[in-house]
Amino acid sequence: EGGGLGLELGEISFRTNFRVLVKSVAPNSLAESLGIRPSWVVVSVAGADAERTNAAGVAIYFSRAVKEVLQGKAGGSLTLVFRDPAVFRRELQQFPA
Repeated sequence: EGGGLGLELGEISFRTNFRVLVKSVAPNSLAESLGIRPSWVVVSVAGADAERTNAAGVAIYFSRAVKEVLQGKAGGSLTLVFRDPAVFRRELQQFPA
């Protein structure tokens, strides 16, 4: 589901929106070796905004991005941006009311 990286994606509702998160990381997968962790929120995949789509859309972003890297496009690199919700919650708690 995560474009061959070894990720399972899920969705979580947030107010009136939902976010795509890493539901699980396969053992011995590329995602595990990159340090990707369950519960992280997917922010962007290869520059594509993942915060305005669902898990199926983000899976398509991952698949396309991995194919481009394997075909030698994108300079052989892939940029993934995640948000760790634990850090986000701590920052919100420290935010002045």
